[in-house]
Amino acid sequence: MKKVGFFLFLTVYNLLLLLLIPFFPILKFWLRKRGKVSILPRFSPFPPERKRILLHVASVGELNSCRKLISALKEKLLLTTFTDYSLSLARKLFPDIPSRILPIDLFPITFLFLKLLKPEKILIYETEIWFSFLASAKILNIPVFFISGKIGEKNFKFLKFLSPFSKFLFSEFYFLASSEKDKKRAEELGFKKVAVVGNLKLSVEEPKPCELELEGKRWVVFWGSLHGREIDLALKVHEELKKDIPELLTIVAPRHPGKEKVKSKKACFRSKTKKVSKDCEVYVVDTVGELFSLYRFADVVVIGGSFLKGIGGHNPVEGVFWKKPVICGPYADSFKEVNKLLNVVEVSEEDLKDFLLKLYRDRDFYDRIKKSSFEKLSHHRRVLEKVLEWIGES
Repeated sequence: MKKVGFFLFLTVYNLLLLLLIPFFPILKFWLRKRGKVSILPRFSPFPPERKRILLHVASVGELNSCRKLISALKEKLLLTTFTDYSLSLARKLFPDIPSRILPIDLFPITFLFLKLLKPEKILIYETEIWFSFLASAKILNIPVFFISGKIGEKNFKFLKFLSPFSKFLFSEFYFLASSEKDKKRAEELGFKKVAVVGNLKLSVEEPKPCELELEGKRWVVFWGSLHGREIDLALKVHEELKKDIPELLTIVAPRHPGKEKVKSKKACFRSKTKKVSKDCEVYVVDTVGELFSLYRFADVVVIGGSFLKGIGGHNPVEGVFWKKPVICGPYADSFKEVNKLLNVVEVSEEDLKDFLLKLYRDRDFYDRIKKSSFEKLSHHRRVLEKVLEWIGES
């Protein structure tokens, strides 16, 4: 009965998706007007080449979090992403690994894609639920592992609502949860085998070094992955701090370089220079794929996407990796558990200037903040080994 119910649901799901296809160009235009990454559905079922393992990571943040796993499985891997932007980064970071955008989630296309690829297993980072894709894997008896599995409150309520249909689907899949809370939710949703393995975001490897020369002694506040108004916030805090910290250098890295502009007469841009002169007060990282490596030059890292509602914040691990005090805003909902685990400090927009000033003036306070986070990260860095054991690739 559950099987019949699920396939009725899948039929309705595919019909609704077919009805939405004519509106995709409008959606793409709307996203670009709002400065969002473009989503371009792929209708081709043909994989670039056959590989033993298919790894799907939705976007840029997830791609960076998976670097170590990708390196460990390099020769066995086909990589799929969800957006044009993340695909271009995947090809830049891993030119030897075949990659493409995941085909549109229509059953005939996803089924043919997996039939042609014939992977031995599928790894899905966090919780990307595409019903036709997963149904195709189930029919073809391909094991599916959700790694760093995370189920947010809204997603859980939606999947719980669909559980009369989706439990049949999830009953053959593995869920390697990020936390105990995610484990319990996965069990309620009917996953076959559930275990707390941890989050791959905590298992990072040192990136390739990149060049940056700072002229003179500077105290560097590095704002990473900023969205929209957060760029104005960084410039405002810079002006406030400059009165007390004459050697201040603010580094600003927009989340989407080229789409989010930095308007400052005191700015210089990484695309034009890798040497920051004494006269430059704001250094703009308008390049892609260098953020993790550049964090080493910071004195303090401020994580973007966390001072605006609805974005959810970004990964703090890369800043903690370099033994830097890491700060986030009050809206880092997607990283609450990671932030709590690593003792990342949450600071409101109003208190940000004073907190940064305290870090600058009080060396004991500064050392205590950075040491606390780094020790926590060191304790949790075996996640990759656990994932490899579970998927049979250790």
